[in-house]
Formats: sequence, C-alpha cells, structure tokens
Amino acid sequence: MKYKKCNLWTGRELTPTSFPKQESGGRGNDPMQDSESLCGSVGCFDDPELSIKQGVKYFSGVIERADGDNKLALQSYNFGGGFIDYVIEREGSYSQELAIDFSAMKYEELSHTGNYSCIHPEMLPKWACYGDVFYVDNVLRYYDYAVAVDGEFAVPVQGGLNTTSNYGMRTHPISGEVDMHKGMDFDCVGNVTPIFAAQSGKVVYSQFQGAAGYGNLVMIQHGDQLITGYAHLSSLSVDAGDTVKQGQKVGVCGTTGSSTGPPSPF
Repeated sequence: MKYKKCNLWTGRELTPTSFPKQESGGRGNDPMQDSESLCGSVGCFDDPELSIKQGVKYFSGVIERADGDNKLALQSYNFGGGFIDYVIEREGSYSQELAIDFSAMKYEELSHTGNYSCIHPEMLPKWACYGDVFYVDNVLRYYDYAVAVDGEFAVPVQGGLNTTSNYGMRTHPISGEVDMHKGMDFDCVGNVTPIFAAQSGKVVYSQFQGAAGYGNLVMIQHGDQLITGYAHLSSLSVDAGDTVKQGQKVGVCGTTGSSTGPPSPF
C-alpha cells in the first residue's frame, strides 16, 4: 500500500540547483534532462557538465521570458516555452489550473504519437497527461519545506508503522534502476489487511490504474492542494465522490499493478 507524502515550500531564492535532483537525481550524462532544448532529441549529451551548462542557459531564458514569475518559469522548463505564451494570452501569471489546461491541450494534440502517458493517475479524468502538471511543487520540494495539514495524519495500516520501502531515491525492485519512489510502502497481508483513510476528505479517484502501475487505486482530496493515494489494493471500498472520515476503510491490502508485495495467503 502506498501513502503519498505532501511537501510544501516555505520560500527560498530560486536557482537551478534543484533541477538535477528532480530530473535525474544528479546522475547520468544529462542530469538536467535538457538535451531536447539543444539538439531536439533525447540523449545527445555525453558530458554532464554540458548538460548543466545547457540547462542553466535554458532556465535563464525562460526566467527572462516569464518576467519574474518564478513558477511560470519552472513549469515552462518542463512544458517548454510555449507554456509562457499560453499563460500570457490568458491570465498572465502561472496557476496550476492553466498548467492542467495546457497539458490536456498538448496531450490531445500529441497522444497519437504514443510517447506520453499519465504520470499522475489523478490527472487521467482531465487528460492532463503531457509533462508534469505538478512540476513546480516537485522542484520546490528540494527547498526548505513544512508539512502543512489541518490536523494530524492517521496511520493507514492498523498495527504500527512497519514500512518496507520509504519515500525517496531507491533501486526499483522490478526494473533494477535507481529512481524516485514517490510513496511509502507499508507491510500488510494481501486480501486481508484493511486500509484506512489517513485524513478526512473526498474521494476523487477509485478504480484500477494501469498506466503508472498503481493497480487498484484510491485518491482522497484534503483541501485544495493535498491528496493522499492508496495503491496496489486488492479491492476498493469507496467510490469517487464519496466523503470519507479519517480512519474509514477505503480498501484492502493487495499487490495489484506494478508491485512486488506478497501475494494473498489464500
């Protein structure tokens, strides 16, 4: 079962230093993941120093074009400079709503290529599957942050915090590659252990999600910018649109989707 973590930025001077952490963990020949801005294709760097220089140069350009709107510049590093024009033609400043709209527009335009899939399953109903609509928050999480919620989280698995894989960089148990684990895995018994809502909220997603490997997935909205996700469930106990209370059962432990968890004992 995966439990999503929420990080909120408290504020620091914006520099490009966090991009390698977000893009590649600082590894490989293209730690800034910016080869396309130089040569129009992925993988044309053979020297990480060249990647860093190009990434800083490109980011400097979008900062200038964004006219001081740091969040607009950040999102444009992921979406491309066309997002700046898109925003200026509308509200004139960054908002996540505009990021979602732009992502959906570009996905409709380019989905036929087969090169894009939803990295955030909660964006599937909106078809916002181009790029990363949460890129701003994902980069800023490397600055000092505070976890800000109304009240405390409850443990989603009864019996303690026996975790099998923490949030952060790890060797992927299936691919063997080092990547970012965007959740926390708890020990539980498949088809037996109930999974509970960590906080009260509204269910915004409850179905099988295959593209990103989450399997049976429940997403609960807690306020405007906080969502918890409960993945790999063997069964779902709530429907999208339901209002749930903290500690209410949302599903049963499982190993659906891309998971190496233990199978059912039955």
